[in-house]
Amino acid sequence: MSILQNFFVTTVTTSPLSVEVLMMAGGGGTLSNLATVIDTPGGTDDNFLVYGGGGAGAGGLYIYSATLDPGTSSEVTVGGGGSGVSDGSPSNFTGAPFIALGGGHGKASGTGSRSFGRSGGSGAGGQGFLGGASISGQGNPGGDGSYVDRISVGCGGGGGKGSAGVSGGTNGGGAGGSGYDLATFRGGSPLVVAFGGGGAGGSGAGTPTVVIGNNGNGTTTSSPAANTGGGARNTSSNGVSASGGSGRVIVRYTGSTAKATGGTITSGPVGGTTYTFHDFTAGGTFTVT
Repeated sequence: MSILQNFFVTTVTTSPLSVEVLMMAGGGGTLSNLATVIDTPGGTDDNFLVYGGGGAGAGGLYIYSATLDPGTSSEVTVGGGGSGVSDGSPSNFTGAPFIALGGGHGKASGTGSRSFGRSGGSGAGGQGFLGGASISGQGNPGGDGSYVDRISVGCGGGGGKGSAGVSGGTNGGGAGGSGYDLATFRGGSPLVVAFGGGGAGGSGAGTPTVVIGNNGNGTTTSSPAANTGGGARNTSSNGVSASGGSGRVIVRYTGSTAKATGGTITSGPVGGTTYTFHDFTAGGTFTVT
């Protein structure tokens, strides 16, 4: 007697994973100098002193979508904030169309000098000249610096994700550009990131009155918190530097079940849709399981 057996093999397949990736670079740093501005435009040589300099630009921030196959591993780089006359460092995710570029640093030039704002993801504010340029889709330019013959030097604020830095005025620096509310991507409590730093400046001979613009999140802190991508706010103290906030990378996909590893994993609603989040505050690896 023969026995016939039928074997059925069931193959379990995992579908590709559709993700959205938020990449934010580090914000630029600032350095405040005591500058003797030589009044050559009027030809009178009545010099005056100016403390401060341009506000730093925010780290570039942008969001893109991708579809990743099971087993795909993506390296995550989180940029640090710049210190003094250093730009912020870039952030990256393997396969991203562009890196997120660090924010431009803000500074005051030396004796008798004026300077353009430094370019970056968002540009730094200018000292007596134009603000720095930004990367399209990642940030905004820095505010212009004012230079009025025998009257004032006001440095521009750094640009932010939400808006350009404010130009310097007749008696002080401009505010930093507005940032981006991270709650619109990850849910939870509001948290403004990628904001520009306020610029500084003053008027008059000798020791002028210095006015410093607010940061683009409304604060007056010189060095923004870590993982905010904020540009540093310029100070009014001679030779004092401030640092920008470091960057951040967040990956999200729909549903409350983790389908990948890497970063700090949480889940929650955003606008009525439940997402799983992988939050990288430092470099790491995102792997689809």
